[in-house]
Amino acid sequence: MKIKDMFYKEIDRDIKGVIKVGQADDENVYQELEEYVVTTELESYMTRFFNAYGKSLEGKTDKMGVWISGFFGSGKSHFLKILSYILGNKRVYDENGDMLTASSFFTEGIKVGSPQLRERIEQISEQSNDTDVILFNVDSKSESDSKMNKESIRDVFMKVFNDYLGYCGSIPFLAEFERKLDSDGVYGDFKEKFEEINGSSWEDAREDYYFIQDEIIQAVTELGIMSEKEANNWAENAQNTYSLSVEKFADCVRRYCDSKGKHHHVIFLVDEIGQYIADDSQLMVNLQTVAEDLGTACKGRAWIVVTSQQDIDSITKTMGNDFSKIQGRFDTRIALSSANVDEVIRKRILYKTDMAAAILRDLYGEYESVIKNIITFSEGTPEMPLYKDADDFAEVYPFIPYQFKLLGSVLTSVRQYSSSGKHLADGERSMLALFKEAAQKFENEREGVLVPFNAFYSALDDFIDHTHRIVISSAARNSRLSSFDVDVLKVLFMIKHVNSFKGNVENVTALMVSSVSEDTLELRKKVEASFRLLANEGVVQKNGDEYVFLTNEEQEAENLIRTITVDSKDVVNYVAQVAFEEAIALPNSKYKYSNRYQFGFNQQIDDRFIRSNQANHITLHLLTAYCGKDDEISLSMMSSTEKSVIVRLSDDFAYLTETENMKRIEAFLGRPDLATLTNYEVIRINKQKERNDRVKRISDYVRMALESADIYVNGEKVNTKAKDVVSKINEAFAKLIASEYSKLGDMETAPESSDIMDVLKKTKTQMTLNLPGMKEPNADALREMLTLIQTENKLGKTVSIKTLLDDFSDAPYGYTETDIQFLIATLYKKGQISLKMNSVIYTPASTNPDDAFKYITKKEFREKVLLEIKAVPKPQWVKAVKDVIHDFFEKTVISDDVDALMRDFRNYGENKKTQTHNTLKDEYQKGSQLPGKAVLEKTVRLLDEVCTINDPMTFYKRIDELYDDFMELVDDLHDLNAFLGGVQKDKFNKACKTYDIYQKSASYISDSQIIGYAEQVKKIIGLAKPYSFINKLEQFSEKLGSAIVELLEKDAERIEPDVRTDEKLALDAIPADRPYAEILKKRFSERFAALIKKLSETNELAALNGIPAESNAVLQNCLNDIQKEETAYQISITPVDPPAGEGKDSAPVTPPPVKVIKTVPMTMRTLTNGKTYTIKNAADVDKFLADLKSELLSKIGDDKVIKLS
Repeated sequence: MKIKDMFYKEIDRDIKGVIKVGQADDENVYQELEEYVVTTELESYMTRFFNAYGKSLEGKTDKMGVWISGFFGSGKSHFLKILSYILGNKRVYDENGDMLTASSFFTEGIKVGSPQLRERIEQISEQSNDTDVILFNVDSKSESDSKMNKESIRDVFMKVFNDYLGYCGSIPFLAEFERKLDSDGVYGDFKEKFEEINGSSWEDAREDYYFIQDEIIQAVTELGIMSEKEANNWAENAQNTYSLSVEKFADCVRRYCDSKGKHHHVIFLVDEIGQYIADDSQLMVNLQTVAEDLGTACKGRAWIVVTSQQDIDSITKTMGNDFSKIQGRFDTRIALSSANVDEVIRKRILYKTDMAAAILRDLYGEYESVIKNIITFSEGTPEMPLYKDADDFAEVYPFIPYQFKLLGSVLTSVRQYSSSGKHLADGERSMLALFKEAAQKFENEREGVLVPFNAFYSALDDFIDHTHRIVISSAARNSRLSSFDVDVLKVLFMIKHVNSFKGNVENVTALMVSSVSEDTLELRKKVEASFRLLANEGVVQKNGDEYVFLTNEEQEAENLIRTITVDSKDVVNYVAQVAFEEAIALPNSKYKYSNRYQFGFNQQIDDRFIRSNQANHITLHLLTAYCGKDDEISLSMMSSTEKSVIVRLSDDFAYLTETENMKRIEAFLGRPDLATLTNYEVIRINKQKERNDRVKRISDYVRMALESADIYVNGEKVNTKAKDVVSKINEAFAKLIASEYSKLGDMETAPESSDIMDVLKKTKTQMTLNLPGMKEPNADALREMLTLIQTENKLGKTVSIKTLLDDFSDAPYGYTETDIQFLIATLYKKGQISLKMNSVIYTPASTNPDDAFKYITKKEFREKVLLEIKAVPKPQWVKAVKDVIHDFFEKTVISDDVDALMRDFRNYGENKKTQTHNTLKDEYQKGSQLPGKAVLEKTVRLLDEVCTINDPMTFYKRIDELYDDFMELVDDLHDLNAFLGGVQKDKFNKACKTYDIYQKSASYISDSQIIGYAEQVKKIIGLAKPYSFINKLEQFSEKLGSAIVELLEKDAERIEPDVRTDEKLALDAIPADRPYAEILKKRFSERFAALIKKLSETNELAALNGIPAESNAVLQNCLNDIQKEETAYQISITPVDPPAGEGKDSAPVTPPPVKVIKTVPMTMRTLTNGKTYTIKNAADVDKFLADLKSELLSKIGDDKVIKLS
């Protein structure tokens, strides 16, 4: 059976594959309604729409927007048009001339299965007389520059609304004029008058407004609508004064609905609003405002129904603004899917006769397994559905189910990247049309033929832009290419921009299948041959296993890329980067031999190292095809001479070629003149994508080349069962480490930092304690290290901690820093080595564990601290240290170990020094005359010197040199300690105190015996070692003290009467009748009582002999106090003069002031005016007394008392 005979309806009948909004001739409308397929999906969407719209017929609503979305060719426009027919209940005539309503196509028959939907459609169609349906394509109705106007959607809506009402939509201010005339009821009269004046109807002439202004003015003037002046003024200013806001537009719609009745509705059905808005957020804002104001003003009586390729959420999300309001208005959302298109095509185009369906089911039963095997797609391709069963085969034949899905994606990509730029309202192709035309091409073929995917191209040809079509048309004229080659090229064009669908051999072979019995092996060969021919012609490009269609501009760019030279060094370096950083990617470029040991390795590819400072002992050496070596003998020899893991990458993967091409593209994209190419931006994006694809393939190819690589170590090929590249290389490294680091096993323990400190805190006994037959841990490693230090020391070379860290971290050891530091600490603590820094030697005896830990482990000491084999002091020096410990420190020597002796000595010395310091502080404060201070200071000085010596040899030698000094101190300290710890110290201090009293009164003592006692005390106190004379000191001190006391008592008896006399004078001078008398008596008595007490308690003759003068001063102060009190008293009793004329007979009596006597102290020298008298006889006495009397008489008076002393 021929294919054309299989269909229920003739395949070549006229079907409008392109549904144009605005195309509404009766014949087309009838066909659209009669053949419209209501799928299950469409039925649910119709129910959703009519239920939402029905609510506005029953009450008010502000949810008056419908957003219909679907991919290009999915039937959005057709669905919108059907809705307009139903809402307006359009009348059409069938072939017999009978009139039908649009609603009847859906309320009668089987087109709609849901009774509720049929009922709702009938209900709504009954309201059609009260409904205005305005269907338009927004792009075709807009002005050419309307997108430049941020209010353009508002303007388009206003224009369409004016056109629908019969006003001049293209001249909005003129439409405003018409609306005014209409509302005043004179619009008809105006049109008649204008036609009478102009000769043409108003509708025909109004577009030429600027040429008919006079006729308009004449018409409105003659009708009396305006005065001539008003009419002229309007004509001149109408355009400039006109303005339109969204609010004004919404109000126009509201007033129109109100004028038609309270249930009147206006429905704007707008096709391709999404395409029109595109990515212009301002247009979206404008649409939101139109929808919001219409919803607010009309309360659900004005609706907006729009179509768009994208759903509303996708559009608003990419714009970023707040479009929550428009989303709220467009509450009803309909998304047409490819499944819906599939069902429509099956029912409207591909529906089969019963006989054809039976034949096709039998055919599928015969070829089912063959069909499933010949149509296969490569891994990673999106799901491409095939026939579910025989019924599905019969329904879809001669097409294949995947073609519905894939063709939808092709249409979208063609529209986006390759359309000719015509308005889609005039040129878009629907899926329906594409399948119909493809079926027609094969209508005369018999069952078994399948429509290959290339057959869809011819229906698209007229709508593809010149850039793409010229390539295919040129290929068709190319004598070197067959028609099959051109068909392959057409397929590559169609799938070029389809996401995740690769143009590889397997996929294109599947798309080119044209029969259920296709020999796919032969077909695959033909496709491969076509790929090669097309690539040679430059119309396609090979990108990995994929072939890509090229425009002429892209071919030009590709030819330019081919001329770019890439340095092989750059290629290899990039391969190395991928290999070392992605495929192998060992952390920190280190091989993990065990949890404890990780080995850094150099990175090398071919003859160059990657990165600088490649100082590691081992190397990972990759070899590419560029190295020129691929035989086992050459590679084995290379690995035997290198301390490397040799990895020869497999040549089965084109990683080098891919890298060369990728680098060419990078160079091309970096060229400054690239912008001069035609379609530069498209080429740049495509080449960037190609570069990214190649980068991914390079990564895959390098990984696979490594997984298939041959690996060599120590002259042998490594045979491994590991599959992944990292495991293989790790296994090879393990073999290399085992041979290069042969002494790694000597490190038997795994010490941590805390273990180093533990070793340093152990005693020497603990360090050397091993049970019989027990081997010391790490013995071989310790011996290696000790031998190295001994050898270097003998050669006169210094060995620093850094030296050992470098040597023992390298082959053949490979120890960690902690391992090496632990070994150093062990040798140090065992006394086999010492630390030396700045010529100072540190041993366990001279260095505390914390300092030793710091010197061994801290980085700042690595080059400063040297390691030396420990020297042994002379026996004589050791004996000197022991004797000092025994005799000087009075301690028992408990060890012969030189380190222990030194440590003990230093500990004893520090303790002794502390005790001595305390004694000096406690006993020898300022003014102390105790003996022995020099001995103690010498002790501190000696201990300071020796206890700060860290070098054992220097320490022992110096103790021997100072031996006599220490022994001398032994006796001195013994006597001193006995003195300080017994009663002798108290006796000494008492004598010092007595002598101090004597010294203060010495000028008043002339007794030779007392002076003799004082001389003896002074002599003994001044001795350096007075310890044996303390008894004599005590005797002389007591005698000296008794003599001083006796002198004090005598002088006190002499001085006390004078003090009493002064006291009496002071008390007698106080007037008894004064109010201050008792106060002064008490005060004066206390002053003189203090002097009497001082007289009895002082132990100094000097102080005692000063008391008379002090008493005289106290007396004078007392007399002064009396004078002050009396003066104050007299002031207090002096009366104030009374006012004139009052109290003259009663003047008060004022007591006379007290006369205060002044005491004048004088000495004999003052009275004699410093004259010296020599008295030898009675005459001399008389002469002296006469002079003295004369002087005294001149001094005395009524207010004076002479006090002679």
